[in-house]
Amino acid sequence: MICHFVAVEYNSPPACNAVALRAGCEYTALDFLNWIYVMRYFNNRRGLTLIEVLLASALLSVAMVSMLTAISRCLQVFHISSGYHEAMWALTMAEVENPLIKTLSAKDFDPDDYEVSPVEYGDVTYERCVEDPYEDDEDSEVRLLVIKTKLSWMGRNREKDEEITRYLLYREN
Repeated sequence: MICHFVAVEYNSPPACNAVALRAGCEYTALDFLNWIYVMRYFNNRRGLTLIEVLLASALLSVAMVSMLTAISRCLQVFHISSGYHEAMWALTMAEVENPLIKTLSAKDFDPDDYEVSPVEYGDVTYERCVEDPYEDDEDSEVRLLVIKTKLSWMGRNREKDEEITRYLLYREN
């Protein structure tokens, strides 16, 4: 049911209540007046309280700290990744200049042909060493070479390195 308030003086609340109750309304004129006073209070308020300001600044600071932490970790991963990618580029360049597969006859075979002394490719040092675990076996037709490739570069104020081990099986004819 919709209540229409009758033009009754605001100075006489009992008369307003009597009119509203006779009309069958749930809310009396006093409730209406109280609502007006509450709305005036909130409309006249200017600014924020100190607690509201402190709470808002605390929430903003927590959000900013978490965001800056995430950004800093992303930059750290990017920096580490860029050093590793540069090392892989140097590995590719060195493998092109010094290939592992060489066509040599059995007489010309020498494991030292596969060794590479340290070479600089940008900021990355490339080095390859060869080990022949069965070097003393003169009777064997098959030789196994252990080839270790080492890449070194500077990352985050310390030297980083990557070592790749390969095996080369050589059979004498």
